[in-house]
Amino acid sequence: KTAAPKAAAGTPAAASGERVVASPLAKKRAQEMGVDLSTVAGTGPGGRVTAGDVESAASSGGAKPAAAAAPSKPSHIPAAGVIAATPMARAMAKKSKVDLSTIQGTGQFGRVTVDDVLIATGQKKVERKRPTGAPAPVDLPEGLVPFTGMQRAVSNNMEATMSTPVFRISYEIEMDKFDALYQKVKPKGVTVSALLAKAVALAIEKYPIINSSYSKEGTIFNKDINVAMAVAIDGGLIIPTLKYANERSIVEIGENWKEL
Repeated sequence: KTAAPKAAAGTPAAASGERVVASPLAKKRAQEMGVDLSTVAGTGPGGRVTAGDVESAASSGGAKPAAAAAPSKPSHIPAAGVIAATPMARAMAKKSKVDLSTIQGTGQFGRVTVDDVLIATGQKKVERKRPTGAPAPVDLPEGLVPFTGMQRAVSNNMEATMSTPVFRISYEIEMDKFDALYQKVKPKGVTVSALLAKAVALAIEKYPIINSSYSKEGTIFNKDINVAMAVAIDGGLIIPTLKYANERSIVEIGENWKEL
């Protein structure tokens, strides 16, 4: 048999009435870009549409958009006036005196399930969908949970500080000598916290105004230099205090810090 003459290269298949001939990649690109292959002029062998032809047609606007796919229909459509629901859901709704027509079904084909009825009656909470890979939700208690003794003390102390004026000053300092000193005293059990406490105490000794507090009558200067450091623990916060930190050696402060 003699093959029917093919459309000349550069002529869309829609214009010649021929079957669309396109490469697999061109078909894929046309589907991705929403291009009707029958309106694209092929430049490949025998007028074959290539991926480049599809991209050129899409960028130039010369190709028609592909027809939108018809929405898929459910394979089961209940009869008019019939509410799709499972037998157990019907029984539960009847027992709870709930109108099934007011419940949005989440089962197959939009069927009302037992869970849908339980959610509608408030007997079950809606389960929130978590993103894939998200950590498991943490179960939190509901309502008022009384403070523990430690939490109450921390709360009271925090509230007390709200009435005290606060002045914050920040400086950038070189820590090279501090780091070198820490490496020397570390074998003796001195921690960075203990070393910082000693540094603060010496700074307060040099500038005693730092160790003062406010009162309505005037400024109160504290004779002793005690350094308190907040430490978070499971279920609360503790504030160990290093007494007379300016008068004690670094090693002694380190030992006291471990005891606290």
